[in-house]
Amino acid sequence: MGRSRTGLLFPFFCAVFILMNQFVFAQDNRQYAYQVGGQTDNDSYAFTGRDRYYSNGLFFSFRKAIDSKNYATSNNIVKKIYGFELGHEIFMPFTAQKGYYSEDLIDRPYAGYIYLKGMYDFFYKKESALNLSASLGLIGPSTGVDKLQSWVHDAFGYYEPQGWEHQIKNSYGIDFTATYKKVFIKNSLENRRFDCSFIGEARLGTFFIGASAGVLLRAGGLEKMFNSAVFNAKPSSGGEGALRNSEWSFYALPMLSSVVYDATIQGNIFEPGPLPNEIIKEPQRLVFSQQIGFLFTERKFGLDISYNYRSKEVVNVIKASQFGSIKFFYFFN
Repeated sequence: MGRSRTGLLFPFFCAVFILMNQFVFAQDNRQYAYQVGGQTDNDSYAFTGRDRYYSNGLFFSFRKAIDSKNYATSNNIVKKIYGFELGHEIFMPFTAQKGYYSEDLIDRPYAGYIYLKGMYDFFYKKESALNLSASLGLIGPSTGVDKLQSWVHDAFGYYEPQGWEHQIKNSYGIDFTATYKKVFIKNSLENRRFDCSFIGEARLGTFFIGASAGVLLRAGGLEKMFNSAVFNAKPSSGGEGALRNSEWSFYALPMLSSVVYDATIQGNIFEPGPLPNEIIKEPQRLVFSQQIGFLFTERKFGLDISYNYRSKEVVNVIKASQFGSIKFFYFFN
């Protein structure tokens, strides 16, 4: 959403790392049943110097491990976790800056999206997982993201965004997602240093319809899938304990997605065409994405920083999109 904020964040990140490192030498394999997290996405974190396409995202989540006594009779399930997530996302065209903006340059529709998601995850002993979720969401002016962006830009002395009168109009939606994950390559050492996992996902709803497939590669001081923060599986309540006191991982996740419908690009699925003053577009049917990141957890704290690339998501869009993600975790009982 702005260019200069990136420099202001580095002292904060350094302070977080210093705080977390105070715990590095503590020998405490205690399990924590609860996880709360916050995530911020922004194109400025990728040092693009521009405010375009997927401009900003903000997410808050809660997860809890279900007591293992409730599924002790299962020979396969090692962990169950349920959770909730509240999120918002802002999408923009190539430019919204006065002096450069024109309707001809609206190559990706303006859209604000907010949602509340419920999640239920199953983790299996042979290192596979099934993640199920359902979300209720809103797209359109009622999300207030246009006003939020204008306020942030004004507060930090940035330009006043132009063109929000053409954003996707109000619609409510429900979406369901199922994700399957499976480790298929791993080193044979007791202390794992490397593994590869298949990830497949299907989405069906009134906002998003499509499917994705990719491979997650991890290297570092790893946990097994059912105890790893990379897979949102650190919360535990009984069952097999963690391998190490801290987890750190460099990871890469290339994925290919098939897009059937995307309401942030195409608008309301029940409308035959654009509403008055609304600009909608046609999505690219195949989108490639690449995420590269580093994750570190120690006792009650965790940090995940990643760079994200997405190929062109809209037909005739000018450029691909890039953004950075920063996640914070806190674990407790």
